[in-house]
Amino acid sequence: MSRHLFFVLFCSLFTLTLSGCVESEVDKKESSNTSQADDSGEDAVDPEIIAAEMAKLSEEDRAAAVAQKVCPVGGGPLGGMGIPIKVELEGGKSAFVCCAGCADPLKDDPEKYLAKLETGGAAESKE
Repeated sequence: MSRHLFFVLFCSLFTLTLSGCVESEVDKKESSNTSQADDSGEDAVDPEIIAAEMAKLSEEDRAAAVAQKVCPVGGGPLGGMGIPIKVELEGGKSAFVCCAGCADPLKDDPEKYLAKLETGGAAESKE
């Protein structure tokens, strides 16, 4: 019985860890319903927070992340959830994601998510 309970708790914790990006985005949206929104009426991350997180990257990575602007998986602004994470892809390509939870989906289907960056559709959010 105790092994079964341990397994269930472990699986639950593992699932919560992997879904951290999605949960935090949902939490942000729920909390922002009662807080201030930017002039367009959409949720916004403080530009100072984004700038501070981007400043923690090397100059080369910062330039690439600033040019990319958004996470191709989660759709949020890079730097809005901490230091953007550089993901090395096959063929010498790389892209940045907002959190560790978005790295594996990008690695699993890079064509899908890189296409979102090229078409400006990254804001559609994680699927």
